[in-house]
Amino acid sequence: GTPDVDTAIERFLHMDYLIKEKVMAVGAAASDAGQIQYAMGPRSHLEVGRKQVICFCAEILGEEPDPTMLAELEESEDEEQEEGDDEEGEE
Repeated sequence: GTPDVDTAIERFLHMDYLIKEKVMAVGAAASDAGQIQYAMGPRSHLEVGRKQVICFCAEILGEEPDPTMLAELEESEDEEQEEGDDEEGEE
């Protein structure tokens, strides 16, 4: 049968693989429902990593991973490494 996507999403939220946020448009009325946005949760960052998620999504879509996204990921990893080096020097 067809997988129950809503149940899977709720399970990933409960297990901290996903974070769910309600995003309101700028100037939107308080009564506006807004949009729901999902992001990687803390557990997915630790256990899987952003690069693997990017590659997995591309594979599912039958595409190559977006080189721009991979470049941004490498830049952010370089910055995190530099910050870690700075903190080690302060000890």
